Amino acid sequence: MLTLKRTTPQQTTSLLPTLSRRMRAVDNRHWAIVGVLLLAVLSYASTLSLQFFWEDPFDIGQVERYSYWEALFSPISNSYYRPLTMLIFKVLRESSVGHLVWTYHLPIVGAHVLAVLLCLKLAQAVFGRFELAIVAAGLFALYPVSYEAVARATTPHTWTLALALGTLLLHLRGREQNHWGKLAMAQVLAVIAIGIHENGVLIAPMLVLLELYLLRRNRIARLSGWICAAFGPVSAFIVIWLNIPKPVVDTVQMHPGLLEFAYVSQGLSFPLAWVISQLGGLGLDGRNQALLVCGLSVLVLCLGAGHRRWPELLLCLSLWLLCVSLAWLTRSMGYLETSPRVLYFGSFAAAWAWALALWPEKLPLSSKLSEPTPPTKTFTQYFRWGLTSLLLLQSAWTLGQQVQLYQSGSRLMSNIIAAGQNNGGGRKLFLNVPDRFEYRRALYPLGYWGMLLAPVSQDLSDFVWLASPADQAYSRTQTRSLTTRPLVDREIKASPFEVNTRGVEAYDQSRLVESVLWANETYVTNYHTDGNLTLQPVGEIRARPTAANIHSTQTIGEIRNIATLISGTFTIEPAVEMGAAPASVAITLTWQAISPAKPTDTIFVHLVGPEGQVLAQADGDSLDGLIRPSAWQPGQIIIDQRTIALTGPLPTPVQLRVGMYSRETGQRYTAVSAAGIASPENALVIAQGR
Repeated sequence: MLTLKRTTPQQTTSLLPTLSRRMRAVDNRHWAIVGVLLLAVLSYASTLSLQFFWEDPFDIGQVERYSYWEALFSPISNSYYRPLTMLIFKVLRESSVGHLVWTYHLPIVGAHVLAVLLCLKLAQAVFGRFELAIVAAGLFALYPVSYEAVARATTPHTWTLALALGTLLLHLRGREQNHWGKLAMAQVLAVIAIGIHENGVLIAPMLVLLELYLLRRNRIARLSGWICAAFGPVSAFIVIWLNIPKPVVDTVQMHPGLLEFAYVSQGLSFPLAWVISQLGGLGLDGRNQALLVCGLSVLVLCLGAGHRRWPELLLCLSLWLLCVSLAWLTRSMGYLETSPRVLYFGSFAAAWAWALALWPEKLPLSSKLSEPTPPTKTFTQYFRWGLTSLLLLQSAWTLGQQVQLYQSGSRLMSNIIAAGQNNGGGRKLFLNVPDRFEYRRALYPLGYWGMLLAPVSQDLSDFVWLASPADQAYSRTQTRSLTTRPLVDREIKASPFEVNTRGVEAYDQSRLVESVLWANETYVTNYHTDGNLTLQPVGEIRARPTAANIHSTQTIGEIRNIATLISGTFTIEPAVEMGAAPASVAITLTWQAISPAKPTDTIFVHLVGPEGQVLAQADGDSLDGLIRPSAWQPGQIIIDQRTIALTGPLPTPVQLRVGMYSRETGQRYTAVSAAGIASPENALVIAQGR
């Protein structure tokens, strides 16, 4: 006979506050999860606007020569075999939106957000503590070291880590619940991860580490045969990799050196590594700085976690070391120092370790709300919250620096692509484009922590092709890259960056003139003090005049025996902000050379107000200072584009006065109008709108 127990009014009254507190705790947890996911989205949302860069044309372009079947058995590069990644690239490239870069970025950013959620859920399942999981997920969401892993359009690191974390979570749930379906699904995710990225082979030993921890904590009775099954796909992957044809250059070799370990160790010690780097390194070289902070970090983690949490900390450190093992053991420092993305796979374990050290015990949120917090723990808790906040703020600030750097480079690449598509292609000359650049003060002690925009091994026309629709492939676009560092060094030194520029040095006039004559359009990269990089068209030189120039019946005037000024225009370009003063004046001067000038001769360009006062000027050689008038050859047409920066509003009307003078003596050369009348002050006048 079933007996129902009546609840007294007093019992009902006492249960209500308890239920209310539990409901509030559940709501708080939901809001905490939403907050962490929003943090991940906001931290990397700007990545969706980044352009193609680095080796994206190679990674994506190579799939076009393979069928879908061939892509399954072809190396993705000289040393990587990622068949499912090849298929993803092929599907994206052959889709109707394959030329839109955000379609490549979106899955990568989405996988990072998913990995943040899985990092949180797995940490909660492993450690049994929601608050620690929230802190760990927040650190992982902001993890600044491997920003490149999420920023690039062709890195499958986020996909692989999301699959790995999903595998571990399903396996843990399946073991605790004795649910074979979850265990089988974990194996499926592990196989997919192996096909995405070679780090997938590490999932099997990761499962071993997880089971050993569960066994140590008496959460399982014995090791499972499922972890043995996980090594089957790993063996198959290795056999296929060893037997498929692949290039012999840049093959995988063992490089387990101390320098390589010092580099990867920064993925764990990043909070202290950042501090010592900002302090100038304390007189140590990069390797010793990294090794020092690695040792200090392990000491801090051990002290923070305490002796009762050593199995948890050992699990975190073991997982981290395993996740970076392929990079450390098989790649040289020459590869690692420009590849911070390799540190992403172990980032979740590093975040777990720091969260565990900061919060080794339960926080008040997880205890009964009716129990007061012991006074002796109040200061410690506040101290730990303060350290947690500082670590999150440091990560956010460093990540913000990376975001700004990549956005500057991406905007420049977008301008390069637009220039390559201008006029349907043609021949383009790009001067002083960076192949890579970084902040003057490195973010971490060892390695290169800047952006690789466009390496010299990748032609700039490749980026134009990749970003162009299939029916507008711009196959006619050809590009050359040169550097004129003596002309741009002052700008670079005033910018916040150290810069390596593309192409050979071309300050020599003969080489520069030859390249300018080859090109239909010439562009120069400008480096600004605020970190912006802009692309400026500077004109061109035509060996023969066009029909329009030949039959021109009107010119502005002539600089006696040197050149004829065929036409000239200037346009006042307002600043971007609404209502702001004009920002610059864009000038185009078209000359036809009569005879070579002297090596010391140059051009003056003055913006003059209504009372004859000089408001601004842009003196210098043609094409933004690149080509001296002495290099002009008779009959050539020189289209000289230059910009005058303005500091305030202009009076009206304004006019442009142009002429030539000797740098040696300062004397101006005789200028006459088209009618043969001597021009006042030997300056040819260009009215606004002419």
